Amino acid sequence: MIEERTEPMVTHQTLAAWRAGLAKIRGNERQRAVPLSVETGRLLETVGQALAQGGAALSTNDIAQIEALTSVDASYS
Repeated sequence: MIEERTEPMVTHQTLAAWRAGLAKIRGNERQRAVPLSVETGRLLETVGQALAQGGAALSTNDIAQIEALTSVDASYS
């Protein structure tokens, strides 16, 4: 039997807060004319896709990075 690893689902409210925080970081990068962080862009896209799908299980590594960047702790459903 193959075990399937499932990550907990992050709430819609958390995803929305993360998206807003990451978008703000991205906007600040553009405004300061600094090179845009590839990782911030990837995380913003990941969170945006999760929101568009009505939720998604994100990797614990991505969650930790997003929490550190946005200062918003994950809430799970």
